[in-house]
Amino acid sequence: MELHSDGATVNERLGRQQVGFMDRFHFISGYCMNKAVQGRLDLLITVFAGLSAVAVIGAAVAMAPARKRAVAWCALAVGGAFAALLGFGSPEFHAAVSLGALACIGLSLRGRRRAVSRT
Repeated sequence: MELHSDGATVNERLGRQQVGFMDRFHFISGYCMNKAVQGRLDLLITVFAGLSAVAVIGAAVAMAPARKRAVAWCALAVGGAFAALLGFGSPEFHAAVSLGALACIGLSLRGRRRAVSRT
């Protein structure tokens, strides 16, 4: 960061103050108007919606004493219904239901492999 003799930075001298990781001109009324930043934040929200579904199903299965596959599928059904109430058709809904279904399928296949290996 380059400073002038009066202590002001180059960006302040030119009137371009940074707010976080964007220019102050893209920050209007407390909201980011930069399309690239908005796209990245939307992607981040979508990814974490899917990961939260996996975490909820994983926690339900970890706490279940028996019938873990049934618990996983019930957690997916209840979570999917709740996600549909919050935002049916949104990218976050699709990410949560898709990753939750993949987690349930993975748990189901893992349980079958264990059953086959025990015999």
